Amino acid sequence: MINPKTILGEWVTVLQSCPDLAAALGGNGDNIRAFMEGLATDNNLRLAILQMPTGSILVAWNGTTARRLTGGALHFAHRFSIYLRAPEQSSTATYADLFWLSVSAIPTAPSWASLLHFQIDPDCYPMDMDLPSAHRNTVVVSADGTTLDYFAKFKQRSWRKATPEGNEENVLDWVFMQSPEGEVREVEATAAALTPLTVAGWHQVPAPVATNQKPPTATEEEK
Repeated sequence: MINPKTILGEWVTVLQSCPDLAAALGGNGDNIRAFMEGLATDNNLRLAILQMPTGSILVAWNGTTARRLTGGALHFAHRFSIYLRAPEQSSTATYADLFWLSVSAIPTAPSWASLLHFQIDPDCYPMDMDLPSAHRNTVVVSADGTTLDYFAKFKQRSWRKATPEGNEENVLDWVFMQSPEGEVREVEATAAALTPLTVAGWHQVPAPVATNQKPPTATEEEK
């Protein structure tokens, strides 16, 4: 498994290397940083969010889950959030611009890919495995009711690549999706397959527990 701290640093480096994104923040790529939980200066994520300067981005690791996909390959899925604070000036980017750029901007590293399809780590899949989402957060910051708005953009998972030995060319990644009505379907984990489902309200769920095992008979129990 890759140390999530390594990927966290790679996220910051890649975001800082996007000229359009840095320009939208006011031209200061240094305002893109990682939340290093556990250090003396970073021990409270909410406080770090409230202290974000205008025109800044904060990247945080939210945990890791294990996932076994079709073919028997075991994957670690690292979850990250990217918090956006707009420059809040009359002639600069809006939150919608920042979200669009955090998906569509192209890093200066040798690559044709936008961030959506860019491998943040060479041993991880791009974030198009689980399409990102964004939502507004509003917090009260003073007794007179003054509020602060910021946006959180979620990278649901950075999938760690792994394949059974000798089967590298034959493994496909599949996920289980559930409809608003409760139907569960296994689909290929590609943007082409997942986008229509997510638009229709489907969401990813864990693999269902197998129920086709034959229960032991009385004779078998006695043995």
